[in-house]
Amino acid sequence: MVAATNCSASPDLKALFVLSSTGGAAALVCLLAAVVVFATRLHTTTLDCRLALYHVLAGLVSGIACVCQLLSVLYYDEPVSATHAGCTAVAFLLHYSLWMKLCFNGWTILHLFCYAVCYRNPHKLEAVYVLTSIAIPAAISAIPVATRSYGLAGAWCWIRSGNECSLDKEIDLKRLTMQQLALWNAPAAGMVALGLISVLAVVTILVCRTYAEKIDRERAILVIKPSTINTSALNQIFPLLVNIVTWCLLVIPSMLNHVYGGHLIVSQSLVLADALCTPAWSIAAGVTMVIHVILVLNSRMAPDAEQARRYGTIAEERDFANSAVFHSTDTANWSSSFHSTMTSCELANWNAASGHVVHS
Repeated sequence: MVAATNCSASPDLKALFVLSSTGGAAALVCLLAAVVVFATRLHTTTLDCRLALYHVLAGLVSGIACVCQLLSVLYYDEPVSATHAGCTAVAFLLHYSLWMKLCFNGWTILHLFCYAVCYRNPHKLEAVYVLTSIAIPAAISAIPVATRSYGLAGAWCWIRSGNECSLDKEIDLKRLTMQQLALWNAPAAGMVALGLISVLAVVTILVCRTYAEKIDRERAILVIKPSTINTSALNQIFPLLVNIVTWCLLVIPSMLNHVYGGHLIVSQSLVLADALCTPAWSIAAGVTMVIHVILVLNSRMAPDAEQARRYGTIAEERDFANSAVFHSTDTANWSSSFHSTMTSCELANWNAASGHVVHS
C-alpha cells in the first residue's frame, strides 16, 4: 500500500514498524471490545449492536494483518518485481480485511436508511450482510493472486506498482496501476463519498424530525423527553455513524499514497500517514464499541429510568383518555383506578395535559 520504489531505493523500515505496532494495538483494542460485548450479551439485543460488532471483528482481522506485515522485512533484499508466497499471503490478508470493512460499511449505510429513516428493521438481511462481507472480499482479493500482482510495494506487501525493475515497464505499470485503481482506490473513494453523504442525510433527517415533534408537543406539560423514538434511534446507531465517519476520514491518506505510488512518486509523509491510518480505523471501531456498551449499561441503571417509563405510560393513557372510547360510562371508575397509581406531581401533569379535572 506504499508507493513503489526503484531498484536502488531502500524500503522504509520506520513505516513498517508504525504499521505493525499500530496494527497490534488495534487488534488488542478490538479483541477487548469483542470480549466486552459478548460478556454483556449486548449482541443479542439489536441488529445495530451486531453490525457494530462486525465492524470490530473486521478491525481485529485488519490489525492481525498489519502485524503479519512484519514478514515483509524478509523480502527487502529481493528484487521489487519478485513475488513470494509469504508476501502474497500477508498482502492477501490485508487486502481481504480492508474489503471486509468496505462491505460492512455499505450494508451499514443501507441499514441506517432502512431503520432510522424509513422505520424498517431489515433484520432478515443479517445473514446476507455477513455472507457477502465474507465472500466478496475473498473473491476480489484473489484476483491479484491469480495475476501474480502481490509483492513488496515499498515498505510492506501489497499490489505492486510498475517500476524500473520490471522486465516490461510500460505493460507492467499499466496493468498494476489499473488493478490498484479497480481493486481498491476507486471503490474506497466511492464509499467515502457515499458514507459521508449518507451520515449527513441520516443525522439531518433525525434532527429535523426531533425538532418537528418537539414543536408538536411544546404545549404539553408532561415531563417526558420529546421525540423518544428519534433519540433512541440516534443512541442505537451511534457506533455505526462513528465507524463510518472515522473510516472515511482515515482512509483518505491511504488513497493519496496509492495515487502517488501509481506515478512512482515516493512521499515519506504520506507513507507514514498511510502506515498510521490504515490500522487506526480498527482502534476507532473498538473504542467506539466500548463507549457504546458503557452508555447502554449506564442508561439501564439510570435512577430516572423508572420515572421515564411511568411518564411514557402516562402519555399513552393521556392519548387514550382523549379518544372517544374513554368517554363512556366507565370514565369515573377508570379515572379513579388510574389516578391511584400516580404520585401527586404525576397526577397534576396528567390532568393539565389531558384537560381533565379531578375533584377531591
